[in-house]
Amino acid sequence: MNLITKILKPSLKINLNQAKEARKFFQTQRLNSFLKTKDTILSKSNSNFIAQKNIINEISTSNYMAKLNLRNLQQKPDQSSKNSLWYILSGFVFMIGASYAAVPLFKIFCESQGIDINTEFREMGIEELKKKLSSLKKVENRLVTVKFVASTSADLLWKFEPCQDEITVAPGETALAFFKAKNMTDRSIIGIATYSILPYDAGLYFNKIQCFCFEEQRLDPNEEIDMPVFFYIDEQYTEDPKLEYIDNICLSYTFFESKGEDNIQNG
Repeated sequence: MNLITKILKPSLKINLNQAKEARKFFQTQRLNSFLKTKDTILSKSNSNFIAQKNIINEISTSNYMAKLNLRNLQQKPDQSSKNSLWYILSGFVFMIGASYAAVPLFKIFCESQGIDINTEFREMGIEELKKKLSSLKKVENRLVTVKFVASTSADLLWKFEPCQDEITVAPGETALAFFKAKNMTDRSIIGIATYSILPYDAGLYFNKIQCFCFEEQRLDPNEEIDMPVFFYIDEQYTEDPKLEYIDNICLSYTFFESKGEDNIQNG
């Protein structure tokens, strides 16, 4: 027994030493593995924390910007609404002023430019007018269609319309057209009309012998009248190169309410 112990004792010591060394090795490996795992977890935790922090900062910034934009949007409509209201009121006042100033300004312009040919015929005597009309030379190979348009200002409660849509005449030939006006109210109203001719170049050759423009027309309640327009197109119309292919002319009248004494008394 002692002999066996002597033989085995050295090997047992070696095995014990090896076991201790192995134990120390495994403990060291486990500790290193644990430390690496810990570092990895901490690193991931820090990364997640930083990412979460960035997300929170972005969300906070977005919320702040959204509130700021909302505040601006709430303020801007109020300001833009005020500006729009001022523009609308200014335009309304301008339109009212322009409607009352249109008639005298347009009359002054026409007379200064010699466009209101009607003035010339008003000053003629009967014999002189007959002589003027008898001297007209009708152009047989050219016809022009004159279209008629009627309108009223917003404050004039009249029904105003042409009695015919159009008339076809030759240059140098006289023609007669009629417009109808009716007072649709229960008070007397004085109206005054302006006119325009399109195209503008054709207006130089359009001569109104008798016309109701720039003359005050009084209509009693529900009264209706016919107003004539006696005109001709000068034969020189056919010699103007700008009108070579223009065979349609538009004669338009617009009636405005005149603020005369009669209207003031009725008001």
